[in-house]
Amino acid sequence: MQRKAVNDKTHRTGLLPFRVQCLLYYIYMTGGTMRKPYFLPLKKEYYLKLKNGTQSCEIRPNNHYGWNSKNIYPGRILNCSCGYGKQDRIRKEIRNTMITFDLMQEPVSPAHIAAVESIYGKRNDWLIAYV
Repeated sequence: MQRKAVNDKTHRTGLLPFRVQCLLYYIYMTGGTMRKPYFLPLKKEYYLKLKNGTQSCEIRPNNHYGWNSKNIYPGRILNCSCGYGKQDRIRKEIRNTMITFDLMQEPVSPAHIAAVESIYGKRNDWLIAYV
């Protein structure tokens, strides 16, 4: 039977090394995707709609501050926040994404479309993330 070296941390603690523990915790918290959750600051009105379930999608211009198909994809976790505060954040998983050129042809309420266009103005292409 071989003896372990005295300076081996796993020998003294009986646990996995700290780096492995951190990695496993990170994989568990991100749902196994190995990507950090995407931080999504929202205005209070839209945060509350997303929280109580009346809003099922987030619409932003494509390629607007990292909101693109490379970063926003099905399975990724959105860390939604009311503004930039750290309290009362919710986590939603993206079910589906869609790039569209005309929001009126999508199954989104006209009030939501009007609100998005009042914030960002008229754009050529939009990325919709369904949560």
